[in-house]
Amino acid sequence: MTQIQITEIKTIKGRPYTLSISGYIGQSSFRGHYEGVNLIINETPYFALTKHQQIAFEEKLQELIPLPFNGKYTQKEVNEAMKDGILMFGV
Repeated sequence: MTQIQITEIKTIKGRPYTLSISGYIGQSSFRGHYEGVNLIINETPYFALTKHQQIAFEEKLQELIPLPFNGKYTQKEVNEAMKDGILMFGV
């Protein structure tokens, strides 16, 4: 099992269907974009998730930040997901 910590989730101006996500996978930092139900990890210098772990990560994100009815994320939804600070879970 690999521990994932999400330290920041932001909306992207001009891209209401996409969230910018950053944090740690194991000991390595990552940055990525969450578009609808797909997670695109742009930066993982020392560690990569297996396909199974990436699917589990996407499912956990869907649980934490459900896709809005119109598909557009708002800052209110992001704030609600991050209300407790850092999100931590294992995949």
